[in-house]
Amino acid sequence: MKMLYQRLLAPHKIEYIEIDSNFAIAGFSQNVLNYADCPKAVKLGEDARLGFPELVGSEQCLHDALGGRQTHFEIEGIVRPHAGSHPIYLNLHILAGEVETEEAQTLIVCFENVTEKMLIQQKMRQHANETELLARSLAASQAYIHKIITSMADALLVTTLGGSIKTLNPAALDLLECTEEELMYQPIAKIIPPEDLVAIERDRGTTEIAYQTPSGQLKYLAFSRSTMQADVEDWRSIIYIGRDITELKQAKLALQQANEELTRHNQELQQQSSLDPLTGLHNRRHLENFLDEAIRTAQIQNDGLSIAMLDVDHFKHFNDTFGHAAGDAILQEISRSLQQSIRTYDLACRYGGEEFLLVLQRITPEIAKMRIEQMRHHIKKLQVHYGEKLLGSITLSCGIAHFPDHGSTAEELILAADRALYAAKEGGRDRAIVAS
Repeated sequence: MKMLYQRLLAPHKIEYIEIDSNFAIAGFSQNVLNYADCPKAVKLGEDARLGFPELVGSEQCLHDALGGRQTHFEIEGIVRPHAGSHPIYLNLHILAGEVETEEAQTLIVCFENVTEKMLIQQKMRQHANETELLARSLAASQAYIHKIITSMADALLVTTLGGSIKTLNPAALDLLECTEEELMYQPIAKIIPPEDLVAIERDRGTTEIAYQTPSGQLKYLAFSRSTMQADVEDWRSIIYIGRDITELKQAKLALQQANEELTRHNQELQQQSSLDPLTGLHNRRHLENFLDEAIRTAQIQNDGLSIAMLDVDHFKHFNDTFGHAAGDAILQEISRSLQQSIRTYDLACRYGGEEFLLVLQRITPEIAKMRIEQMRHHIKKLQVHYGEKLLGSITLSCGIAHFPDHGSTAEELILAADRALYAAKEGGRDRAIVAS
């Protein structure tokens, strides 16, 4: 798993730590030390909050994520001092859905370095303010204004209050891949969609747009907006400053795709970890959680609950006579029959070897016994072939236990059903016996 994280995240300059339910560090990428408030505290087994104090106060959200009640959450705006000219800005992405193992359930905390994005936003705001101040103070000198705007690295478009483009700089022509004749006196809505124009005016911030150049290239652009006031009405203008953020957008998209891929991978692993590969039924690991929850539900709702342990009679005979592959075919056929016979809220699982276990919810003891008998007789009538061989009649011995008559916990119910199964075997097999 660690190799998977590194392959997915490292190319995008994203580091991570893996924490368990006690917030202890279960793994981390080496370069995450560069993002820690206290790098010496970033050690396996140490409380993650010592090295990353911004996690303090987020314990409930972390527990919700660990419990599956929240898929992910973010912590934005973390600032780390840096020996260079500016601090490091970080966003934290906490991902839920990590595969639950027998040892622990973990979360992945990804650290995204957004310093460049923050600096871009700061510079864009600075450029907008500087441009407005310059335009106010130098309104009488159009030549000087022209010299300033043509020397800007960012795209500059100046419009009338009605939105008609009246001034632009070479950087805007390069960014938009248009000629001056194609843009002059055109509405700004030709570049920035009307809904984004409304949003940028309302929020007085920046807006991001997808722009297709005349050559067909798709670019992502960020625009800020400011209003230039002037005593002369014709000089009153709206200033738009734009910058190409395609690479930044692609990096964010790559991160999103990496997150989605991680989620899909985790879901696949979780499904694989709860299913028996031969029969496709759930395994004992899934049974433990399911049965505990079924008992709690039965207690709260005062519903009936029964379990049945089923064992294939003379299974060794099938293996010895026809081979283990034929035995596998029998188990698969029984599994299909059981799965088709239960309701959506019941559970059929392979308990081990040739043993199966059923959990039947919202049911009375009498109906549970009747349904087990129906399943047993249906399986007895199956005509199972392996190759060209008919494998013969399949009989089951079954032990049935009811909640709470035969136990109030999963362990007690399974033990009672197992004893009833033993009695069915001792009584001649091919029968179902209810625990006493």
